[in-house]
Amino acid sequence: MRKLALLLLAIILVFSLILTGCAIPNLIRSSQLLNEGNKSFDDAKYEEAAALYEKAIKANRYNATAYGNKSAALILLKEYEEALELANKALEINDREAMFHLNKGEALNNLDENENAIESFNKALELDPEFVDAYNS
Repeated sequence: MRKLALLLLAIILVFSLILTGCAIPNLIRSSQLLNEGNKSFDDAKYEEAAALYEKAIKANRYNATAYGNKSAALILLKEYEEALELANKALEINDREAMFHLNKGEALNNLDENENAIESFNKALELDPEFVDAYNS
């Protein structure tokens, strides 16, 4: 009986992924592109990283990390408006990730929306009190 329940759950999961446009190959491709983007980001190739993160988003529109990482790359490229939009999109998918709140705060700060930026930095610290980057912002 338990095996049947697990099988039914797996079937439901696969069908829900297919219906929402997130077939398993897309999830895998999105993850690969995210990793490639992270390598470019670590090499300070922010434009390249942003392009790879965009491809990861196209492969899986629910990849909050890809939105968040593209937001971080755009902040370093001083494209604050788009960075803010992407940080907000990442937060729509997962509002429990401190880094997404930090990205939002950084974008807002650079857009001279200081009170809103402080609110975002405080939320990042609330979620992760040891998040050093939020203290430094």
